[in-house]
Amino acid sequence: MSIATFSLVAAVAAGLLAGVAVGAVAARRRSSAAVDDTRPMRPAVTSVDLLVGAVVGGVSYVIALAAAELLVGMTVFGAMSVTYLFAVVGVPLAMALVLSLAVRGRRREPGPAARRAITRPALAVCAAGLLLAPLGVYATHIEPGMLDIDRPAPLAVASERGGTGTVTIGVLTDLQTTSIGAREHAVVDELLATQPDVILLPGDFLQEDDAGFARHVSALRELLGRLSAPGGVFLVGGDVDQPLDRLPQMVEGTSVRYLADEVVRTTVGDRSLTIGGIGLDYDSPSALAVLDELEVAPGDDDIRILLAHRPDPVLDRPAVSRIDLQVSGHTHGGQIAVPFVGPILTLTAVPRHVAAGGLHDLDGHAIYIGRGVGLERGQAPQVRFRVRPNIGVLTLT
Repeated sequence: MSIATFSLVAAVAAGLLAGVAVGAVAARRRSSAAVDDTRPMRPAVTSVDLLVGAVVGGVSYVIALAAAELLVGMTVFGAMSVTYLFAVVGVPLAMALVLSLAVRGRRREPGPAARRAITRPALAVCAAGLLLAPLGVYATHIEPGMLDIDRPAPLAVASERGGTGTVTIGVLTDLQTTSIGAREHAVVDELLATQPDVILLPGDFLQEDDAGFARHVSALRELLGRLSAPGGVFLVGGDVDQPLDRLPQMVEGTSVRYLADEVVRTTVGDRSLTIGGIGLDYDSPSALAVLDELEVAPGDDDIRILLAHRPDPVLDRPAVSRIDLQVSGHTHGGQIAVPFVGPILTLTAVPRHVAAGGLHDLDGHAIYIGRGVGLERGQAPQVRFRVRPNIGVLTLT
C-alpha cells in the first residue's frame, strides 16, 4: 500500500470517528436534558463537543503516523502526506458530519429553540474546517498545473565586464516528473518562446527507479533535444538524477552539454560568459576546483556564472567574489508557503526568503533560485500552495 492510499484511508476513518464522537456526546447531553425538564434542550452541538472530536481526531492522527511508520516505512515526506490528507480530507469530513447531525437535531425539534441547534462559535469552526476541502482540491489539482514565467528586474554586472549587450538566460529546473508528456513539452514551448541567449538546467528531471528511467529516458532525451540557444544549453545533475551515469544518457544526441564539475566558455553578442557547473557534492575536490577557477582565473572581461543544483555553495563564497551570478533549483520554493511565514520546508541552509525562489542579493552575491516545474515525488504530498511552478528568464546588463 502506498503512503498516499494509506493516508487517505486513515484520514477518512479519522473524520468519521471524530464526527461520530461529536454526535454521540451531543446526543447524550440532549437525552439527559430531555429527562430533566429543568435543563435546556439547546444547543445540540457546542464548542465542547468539537473539542471532543478534535481529541478523537488527534489520537487517530498519532495512531496513523505510528501505523504508517510500521507498515510503509515513513519518511519526513510521508509524515507530511499523512498530515496533509488529515487536514484536507479528515477535518472537512468530520465538520460535514457534525453539521448534518445538527441539522437533523433541528428538524426533530422544530420551534424557536431550533435556531440554536449549533452554537455560533461551533458553526464558525465547522465552516472553517469545510473550507479546507476546496483548498485541498486547489493545492492538489490546480496550482501544480499552473506555470509562471518569472522575469526579475535586470541584473547589472560589474562595469569592468567586457561588452555592452544584454544577455538573456532561460532557467528550467526541477522538472521532477515520473513521465514525459504534454505538460513537459508545453513547458519547453514556453521557455523557447522567450528566445533566451543561454539556457541553464539546474537538475532534477526524472524521479524514477532504474526500470522507470530506462522506460522514459528516450522521451526525456527527445524533450531535452528540443532545447537550443545561441550561447548553448548547459545542465548539471540534481538529487533525482542519480546515479551519475544517467546524465550522459539523458543528453546523448542533443545539443545540451552536461557539466560534470567543469567550466565552459561561450559568447553572446559582444559578451563572454564563463559557466562553471558542479554536482551535488559541492565540497568535493573537483567541485572546489571549479569554484576556484571561477574565483581566481585571470581577467575581468567575462561574466562568470555558477550553475549548481543546490543553492548552498553561495554560503561559502568569499566576501568579494568574482562570480557574477549563481543559478540553482532544488527548493521548489518550498511547494507550500504559509501566509506571513513563507515556505515550510526548503531543504537548504540559505535563508527561507531566498529559498522561496527568485533573484536575490545574499551578502553581496547574486543568486537566482527557480521554483521548479514539477513536484517532489515518492511519499511527498503532490501539492503546491502559493508556490506556482515557474521558469526563469534573467536579463544581465
